[in-house]
Amino acid sequence: MGDFNAKIGSDFKIWAPALGKFGLGVMNSRGEKLMEFCMIHRLAVSNTYFQHKDCRRATWTSPGGLYKNQIDFILVYQDDLKSIKNSRSFCSADIRSDLNLVLANVQFQPPKARRIKSVQKSYDVGRFKNPSVAEEFQARIGGAFEPLLLLEDTDIDELWLRFMNTTNEITKQVVGIRRGKQVKHLREHVRDACELRRKARVTKLNSPHNNHNIMKYRRLNKKVKYEVKKWKRETLKKEVEEMEAAQARNDSHELFKKVRKLAGEKERIQPAAKNKKGVLKTAPGDVLDCWKEHFSTHLNTEFPRDTNTLRNIPEPPPTENQT
Repeated sequence: MGDFNAKIGSDFKIWAPALGKFGLGVMNSRGEKLMEFCMIHRLAVSNTYFQHKDCRRATWTSPGGLYKNQIDFILVYQDDLKSIKNSRSFCSADIRSDLNLVLANVQFQPPKARRIKSVQKSYDVGRFKNPSVAEEFQARIGGAFEPLLLLEDTDIDELWLRFMNTTNEITKQVVGIRRGKQVKHLREHVRDACELRRKARVTKLNSPHNNHNIMKYRRLNKKVKYEVKKWKRETLKKEVEEMEAAQARNDSHELFKKVRKLAGEKERIQPAAKNKKGVLKTAPGDVLDCWKEHFSTHLNTEFPRDTNTLRNIPEPPPTENQT
C-alpha cells in the first residue's frame, strides 16, 4: 500500500502486533492514522517484521540522497503473517523513480484436512456396584445366552456378532450410557468482567495516547486475573474434596480417575528391545526385527533325541483283557 506519505516509525511496543520491530524513521500524522486503521482491521505491516539494512528498509530516497524514509508498505492480515517468509525493498531495481520496489516472499500452506472425531460412548459400569443392578444384569444376560448355546452348525463370526449385540443391548438397558464430562464454565461475574476488559482494550487501541483509557484497561485486566485465579482455587478445592470422599468410601476407580485428570496426560513410553549383541533398539522397525530374531532362534531349535532313553523305559505287564 502506498504512496500515502505515511511514516509509521519504529515504536513497535505501542503498535504491536500491527508494527514489527524493524520499522524506520519517525511517525507522522498520516502514519498514525495508518496504524490506527491497521489495529482496527487486524492488519500488519509485513516489511517491518524482517531485519535488514536501512537501505533495504527505506522505500523512498530524496533527490540529493540525504533523506530516506519508509513510506511504502505491504499490509497483510495478522493471521497470515506466518505465510510471509521475507519482505524488503530493492534499491537496485531500475524503475526510473525515487521510490524503491517493495517485494515479499509468500509461501501459502495448504489447509490441513479436518479430522472428524468419533465420539465413543461408554457404559456407566459404576452402577454395577449396586447389588440389585448386578443381579438384574446377571439374570437378563443369562436368559439371553441360553438360545445362543442351543445353536448348532453356526458360523463362528455370526455367533460372535450375536453375542456382542446381545451384550451391548442388555448393558445399555441396565446401566445406560455414561454422561460426558461436564464443561467447567466461568462464573457469570467473571464473564462480565472479561467482556468489560475486551471493550476497554478496543477503546485503548482506538485512542492509544489516552492515559485514562490505558489505566482503565489495566485496572480491569488486574480484576479479571484475580477473579480467574480465585475461581481456579475454588474449583481445585472442590475436586480435592471429591477425591477425599471417594477415598473414604473405597471407590478406587473414581479416585484414580480424578488423580489422572489433575496430573494430566501421562508420557507415552517408547517400546525398546535389545538385539543379540546387546544394543538397545528404539525404532519401531528395529524393535520388530529384534523380536523376530528372538522367537525364530528359540522356537525353531532342534533338540537332540536320545533313542537309548526310550529303549530303557520298562514295559508294564499285560492286563487281563490283553491276555
